[in-house]
Amino acid sequence: MSALGCIARILAANGTIPTGAPAFDSSAGLVAYYPFDGSAADASGHLRHGVVHGATLAADRFGNLQSAFSFDGIDDFIVADATGLPAAQRTVAFWFRAETDAQPVMVSYGGGSCGTTWFMALNGVTPSSYSSRYYLTCHCDVHTLAHAYSSPPIGRWVHWAATTDSCGTKMYLDGVLVATSPDFIADTDVAGKDLSMGVATGPGGFAPYTDVNVSYLSGALDDIRIYDRALTAIEIGSLAGQGGLVGAEHKISELAGMFGGDLDPADDFGISAAALGDLDGNGVDDIAVGAYQDDDGGVNQGAVWILLLNSDGTVASEQKISAASGAFGGDLDPFDNFGVSVASLGDLDGDGNCDLAVGADGDDDGGSESGAIWILFLQADGTVSAHQKISATAGLLMGSLDPGDHFGASLSSADLDDDGIDDLAVGASQDSDTGAAEGAVWILFLNSDGTVAFEQKINEASGGFTGVLEDQDWLGVSVSVLGDLDANGVPDLAVGALGDDDGGPERGSVWVLFLDVDCTVLTQQKISATSAGFAEALDDGDSFGVAVSALGDLDGDGVMDLAAGADRDDDGGTDRGAVWLMLLNADGTVKTRWKASQTSGGFEGMLAGSDHFGKSIARLDVDGDGGRDLVVGANGDDDGGSEQGAVWILLLEAPDTTPPVLSCPPSVSAVDIKSGSPGEIVSFSVTASDATDPCPTVVCIPPSGSFFPRGTTLVTCTATDASGNESVCTFPVVVTPTIRERRL
Repeated sequence: MSALGCIARILAANGTIPTGAPAFDSSAGLVAYYPFDGSAADASGHLRHGVVHGATLAADRFGNLQSAFSFDGIDDFIVADATGLPAAQRTVAFWFRAETDAQPVMVSYGGGSCGTTWFMALNGVTPSSYSSRYYLTCHCDVHTLAHAYSSPPIGRWVHWAATTDSCGTKMYLDGVLVATSPDFIADTDVAGKDLSMGVATGPGGFAPYTDVNVSYLSGALDDIRIYDRALTAIEIGSLAGQGGLVGAEHKISELAGMFGGDLDPADDFGISAAALGDLDGNGVDDIAVGAYQDDDGGVNQGAVWILLLNSDGTVASEQKISAASGAFGGDLDPFDNFGVSVASLGDLDGDGNCDLAVGADGDDDGGSESGAIWILFLQADGTVSAHQKISATAGLLMGSLDPGDHFGASLSSADLDDDGIDDLAVGASQDSDTGAAEGAVWILFLNSDGTVAFEQKINEASGGFTGVLEDQDWLGVSVSVLGDLDANGVPDLAVGALGDDDGGPERGSVWVLFLDVDCTVLTQQKISATSAGFAEALDDGDSFGVAVSALGDLDGDGVMDLAAGADRDDDGGTDRGAVWLMLLNADGTVKTRWKASQTSGGFEGMLAGSDHFGKSIARLDVDGDGGRDLVVGANGDDDGGSEQGAVWILLLEAPDTTPPVLSCPPSVSAVDIKSGSPGEIVSFSVTASDATDPCPTVVCIPPSGSFFPRGTTLVTCTATDASGNESVCTFPVVVTPTIRERRL
């Protein structure tokens, strides 16, 4: 396979994913909000404070103490005044964790007669057409919307939201639209009635109420929100942690994914990963995975696994490359950390097979832990036919490496000088030219034999970089060629700095480096907790930027997009980890972001504390959808033994990218028949339909029913569906004066 076949599909293929969950004004239309941060107070400003009956403060879905309420399923509930809550158009959204599905009611308000109470509950017991379902109803089976589940949602946090407006009623689970009805629930009786949490309000509108069909909640509730408007799917996705980004996931470890290799405790399989293209010709991208603390030949000498994949993300076969395997004849020493990074190199030697760069940042050539990289020329079965080392003493590297630089900590490749040979960006994460472990990146222009033709170093003291680094930032812990963001003909870089303290200790950052033709830096843009559209997204110690990967142009705007790992993110438990996907603007700022973790993004795999999901990331195409898949390392996973490691194959959701069909009149004519201001109030009809959204929003400027002056006015109408797809049409409104008969 040629270089283009190996990596161009991975770095430049244009897939699309939903336009995401951009920041929205979460207070717009908010009429009740119970974050349960130490109390049942209403944080919306409307003073509908809850009165607690037995429920106790508990840990929320992130493990924060006294940040949710727990209910015993016997007689615990919280009640507030429902007066003024929306009776018609609305959104009700909350997080719940149920311990049983025996008719627990989550949120309910209003009542007075059949059909005038709103409540949301599970039904796992009562035999009916609503068994084993999430259901929304208004008592007496009036205005009922349900969604079936195959297994009860027990013991885990779920985000549940429902909206109703003139378009009908919609139900969302974890940010995904799961059920719709044309029924508009517009007659909830709220004046003087109760809002209850953890139990139903009865047909009369007061709590608590139970019967054979509804019971107290045994479980927990958090972040209950009620709006007087129907939120969009994108807004609900944002509340739910960016919605259902991950459609499916497959784990590869010693115990999963048909991996037949032998891993040992503390191998750290998954510390690095790279897509290799289709090595075995089965139409599925294959991957290289590092295990940098593998002990073949000596303690922590390291290894790399070549995994040939099936279309479902499982392993068809594997080949290990180490001091003892894979026909690798290179000289490794203890603690070399061979496999700490990997990158596909295309076909350097022209034999039709992808070749591979492997980092060994603990190598002692030239000084203790100066670091090195190995160029491996691969055969079709993943074994090594030849190799070339690049270090302070090998491979024609002329730049100076110092002890402790950890050259080779990260790798990324692309043909930067357009000579038909892939080049390398190499991280030296603990370079200390200007401060302790501030870090650096090297650009290596390669010859076809894997030696260095020319190099350029980038850090605070060289290469045109003018950003500010601090001690222990670790710039270069990750690196990825992004493509040409600024359209100057030169690919740009994303570089991680996991120790950056913007916003708090070790939250981490990513630098976007815009390169000149000589690969010096023209300018840079930092993405962190305090900059570039990423504010407030990170917590202390997240290590955002520990991994970065180019994603191609996901949203079709002509700008490459980016994934970044935060392997110490605590969603669901300490250091379980997370992956951020970011749609970028041409200036390197973030316009939209998603998070995939134990509690968000639709990821349903089971992570444990210290798994470090997100330690490595690479884009690939497993299922033939054009490259909407990811391989994500979790090097702390304990399958088979402590810290043996794992990787996850994530299949991202195929989006709705079809805009609604908009029907506008070719023109509208009116006659001005009155005296006064010349013009007329004109009404017109514009409709929209959509295959997945039963009621797209239509906005016309000027709107129907406006006053139009005499003459021609152009009307522009925009239809937007739940996925954010838009259609636009324009038409003229022509107002003419009355033509009166002229008397002689």
